[in-house]
Parts: sequence; structure tokens; C-alpha cells
Amino acid sequence: MRGYLNGINASTPLYVNDNRVADYRTRDAQLGLDAGANLGVYGQARIGWLERKMRARVETGSALLPDVDLLVGGVHASLALDTHDFAFFPTRGYKLEADVFDAQHLDNGGPKYGTAQVKAGAARTFGDFIFVGAAEYGQSIHGTLPATDFFQLGGPRHLSSLAPGQIRGDEMSYARAEVQYKLTKPIPLLGLSFIAGLQAETGRMGVPVLGSSLTGWQQSFGVYLAANSVLGPIYFGYSDGKNSKGRLYFFVGTP
Repeated sequence: MRGYLNGINASTPLYVNDNRVADYRTRDAQLGLDAGANLGVYGQARIGWLERKMRARVETGSALLPDVDLLVGGVHASLALDTHDFAFFPTRGYKLEADVFDAQHLDNGGPKYGTAQVKAGAARTFGDFIFVGAAEYGQSIHGTLPATDFFQLGGPRHLSSLAPGQIRGDEMSYARAEVQYKLTKPIPLLGLSFIAGLQAETGRMGVPVLGSSLTGWQQSFGVYLAANSVLGPIYFGYSDGKNSKGRLYFFVGTP
């Protein structure tokens, strides 16, 4: 048995017809109690009850845009398996995550809803080359999702040629394939290992909201230089796609 309290803060852009019209400051405060079991040394399965206090306030944009203030509670179940040697740029192993949330009450009187999401990834090294694959699927399993729980596509390594969160909706599919080349051997004192990579991505939002014109499968292709370090991942890359603008990314730590 485990109790936990989490708070997730983020700045979330809002796009209408693929134009950025606002930024929201969001917070998802979570209080939960669950029970579970360890699956060897690499995984866990858990099920319990989760209460969520979700808020979204307009940070930039029209004052006419609505704020969101919602209290939701329901059953939460998760499965996590992970043998990757690095969290962001693995060189070997696999990863599987599954998450289900079934909302049983909403304080605004809205209807019950549920979501399910699964993510999978694998990495394999052959000499100086590393091959990485990842896939993700999420959908509404019943009811109508509130805006705070829409699935998202866009941003680094999540359909990179689109802006973060550019497409939102209630059913999302995504896949990525990468080929990396080791530029250096690991440097133990600095914790660095530099790589160069090529990536191809595809993604689809089943029912985009807010009038997005990016319907159907979207593609993104990119190149990057990256490193695992004691400060977390370091990434500098460029991605482009047929229906999107070319984008440069640079970040240190998890984006």
C-alpha cells in the first residue's frame, strides 16, 4: 500500500487552426492511494484511487478565454517495465508503460470519462551504431475528455516538426525510429557520451480539437547531436515536415 502527493506544473500553448493564440499556466495536483507488486527488479504494477485538482489559467492571450478549475477522482491503474540503461538516450534494453484512469466523479457535474495510454520503446547497439524505436497510443475509453486530459502531439521527439502540444484530441497514435552513431566513447569523469542521430516520426490525432487542419498521419524528419551527461540529456537538433515549419531545438535536461 502506498500513498502519494504530486504536483505537475507546466506552460501549455493553445493552437486554433494551427495558429498559436494563447499560453496557459497549468497545474495538476494529485493525491492518491494504491497497492501493487514488483515485477522483478525492472517493473511494477499498481492500482488504486486518484484525486486530481486541475487548474489552467490564461498566461498570455485574450482575457475572454476561459480558465479551468476542476476536481476529478477515479480509479487509476499503471504498469511499468524498464530495462533501458539511460532514460533519454538508451543504448540497450526495452521499456513499456501502460496507464488507465477512469474518472468516477467531476465536481462540475460533468459526465464520467476514462483514458488509456500505452508507450513502448526498445534500443539495440551494433558496434558504433544504436537503433532506437518507440511507439505510443492513447484514447478516450468512454465519455468526453476535459481539455486538461486531451492527448497531445508536437515537440522534441514527439512529432518534432510541430510545436509542443500543437495538435490535441481524444485519440493519439505515434511512432519514431532513430539511427544513432557514437561520436565518442564514454568519458567517465564527465559522464559524457556524444552521439549523432537521424530520426523519422509519424503521428496521428484521431479527432483533433480546436479546428486543427493537421488531420491524418503527419510525418517529421530530423537530425541531431546529443549526449548523456551528469546534468541529464543534452540535445541540439533540427526537424522538418511536409505540413509544418522547420524547427530548431536545444535543451539540457528533460524538455
